[in-house]
Amino acid sequence: RSPDGNIWYIADGAKSRIPHPIFLTLYFNARAPIAISQKEIDAMETLETYKLRDGELVKGENYPDVYVVEHGELRPIASGEIFEAMGWKWHNIVSLPDTFVDHYPKGDLIEMPSLNQPDTILLTNN
Repeated sequence: RSPDGNIWYIADGAKSRIPHPIFLTLYFNARAPIAISQKEIDAMETLETYKLRDGELVKGENYPDVYVVEHGELRPIASGEIFEAMGWKWHNIVSLPDTFVDHYPKGDLIEMPSLNQPDTILLTNN
């Protein structure tokens, strides 16, 4: 943690900002950040901000919409029926602050395909 309160992931002399403390629970076994001087932080190369991982299920604290992360974007899931058809579990949804969800890049809606293709659901995993 830098003196200004930012939390960073540091590896090989480079840093990526962790945008929310929930990331520590999700990806770092809830480890507490270690204090580091601003001089040390400033001397490191800055990489892009740490992102949610593909496949993560998230929602805002006060919004009912649920998203799946794909290629760095939140893809809204059109209905509970589709959510369950994909095999996702409701207890795996992570609640994040609404402002975090509001400002995260959004992708295409995940919805049921046309009636011509009833056995497929639109979702790319590439």
